[in-house]
Order: sequence, then C-alpha cells, then structure tokens
Amino acid sequence: NELLYIIGLTEVKEKGKKLIGRRADGDRQKGSLIENTMSRLQSLGKIARLKNPERFGETEEERLFNVALQLSINWINRILFLKLLEAQLIKYHQGNQDFAFLDLTKVRNYNDMDSLFFDVLACESNQRDKDIKDIFAQVPYLNSSLFEVTEIEHETIVLSNLKARSLSIFGATVLKDEQGNRRTGQLDTLAYLLAFLNAYK
Repeated sequence: NELLYIIGLTEVKEKGKKLIGRRADGDRQKGSLIENTMSRLQSLGKIARLKNPERFGETEEERLFNVALQLSINWINRILFLKLLEAQLIKYHQGNQDFAFLDLTKVRNYNDMDSLFFDVLACESNQRDKDIKDIFAQVPYLNSSLFEVTEIEHETIVLSNLKARSLSIFGATVLKDEQGNRRTGQLDTLAYLLAFLNAYK
C-alpha cells in the first residue's frame, strides 16, 4: 500500500473486485510519481505529439493518466530490480556496504537515477564517463532491455524530466524515526522511495 501511495495509486473495490487506480481527486499529491509525470507530460505538451494517442484512451485525461502510469511502472520496475541487484551484490561480498549504490549520496535526484539507468547499467564499464565510473564503480553492466530507453520514453519523457517534489509520509508507513515511532511529515519523493525500499531486507 505504501509503494502504491508513493506512485500515486490506491487499491479500490469495485463490484467485489480489488482494483488498482488513481488516488481520489482530494487525496492526490503533486509529489507522487503519477501526478508529477502527468504534470510534466501536460506542461511539455507531450500527449498531443504522441503517435496514435487513441491507443492510450479516448479523452485527454485518460491518455495523460495511462501514459503516466506506463512510464511510472517502467521506472519503478527498474528501481525494484536495482534494489534486488544491490542486495545480491552486498550479500555476495559478505555484507560489504561499499556495494550499496541506491542511496542519496550517489543518487541525489531524478537526474542521477536516470543516469544510473542509461549511463551505468546500459553501458559497459570501459565506455562509462570517468565521473560516472568513480561513483558507480561497483555496479556491473547489464545487457538487459530493461535499461534501454523505451518507445514511450522516446515519445514523451524520461525520469530526469520530473521535478523534485515532496510527498507527505503515508499514515501507516514502515519508516521509523530514531525513537522507533512511525515517521511523519514530508520527504522528497525519491528520498522517500529509497528509504522505503531500504526498510526491507
């Protein structure tokens, strides 16, 4: 539920079925991935430039949401894969935290995450820029289509196009403060996502 919240989605019941949908109008936050993505798609006029926009819905609002959903799921899939990769690297190297790369010292913003996708994982070590190579020296090259720019990204936006925004912490968060109480307040969305993933082993 918290991951859905960070994305900007929620679980709803409809005719006895559980479905995942956009958060209700009064419950939406500009910092969630979906809302941030929709805002950027709209302000950059990307929906009108799509090839065959009707494949994403009948109305402008449907198209905006469906494109944002597809992009957000793609980005989250990459990040979840990277979290699993990071955990395996640390485990393989007997708990050596030098192999952790999904933290705010290395990935400070959406631009850095985008660079991790395309300038690190999709690029062989000997072809990486020196700055990138120094920061992500422990991260291997992955010959995987997951880290290739997708058609929808080519047509619209990539993760680095998102604005740095904050998100109120989920009421039933897994994040704890130093006293062991649930955290409250707001966090930068990317920092929130990384903290959320770090709360799990």
